[in-house]
Amino acid sequence: MASKGLSGYYKVAETKQGYGTYYYAIFDDGNTYEKGDKILVSGVNKEVLEITDILTPDEAKRKNSMKITAEVIGKVVVDTSAYEARIEKRRVTEKLKKELDQKMKQLDEIQKYEYFAKIDPKFAKLVDEYKKVIE
Repeated sequence: MASKGLSGYYKVAETKQGYGTYYYAIFDDGNTYEKGDKILVSGVNKEVLEITDILTPDEAKRKNSMKITAEVIGKVVVDTSAYEARIEKRRVTEKLKKELDQKMKQLDEIQKYEYFAKIDPKFAKLVDEYKKVIE
């Protein structure tokens, strides 16, 4: 049996979940919903979602051929600052690690070059030229 879909809503919340885009009816419940708001929705999804766009019902129909069968239950006020700080810390740590690894590799190469430069004068000249270029 095909679902008839919801009616009587005045806006539609667009969300991204995985690789898909999903649409949820927004009824006049006294709340103002905006792009970026965290929401709970009816239906099978029990995760907190983020609104990626607010559409009119007509805009939603043009973007999505399926009937809207689930709705926004309400806003979720979530303090994500600790999570966001952890994500930023990981990003900075990863960037620093890449820089350290790159520098360590470069220093390791230079040490090897300097070792062989002590043995071979021609190699020593090449190492000097190399150092001038990378500095």
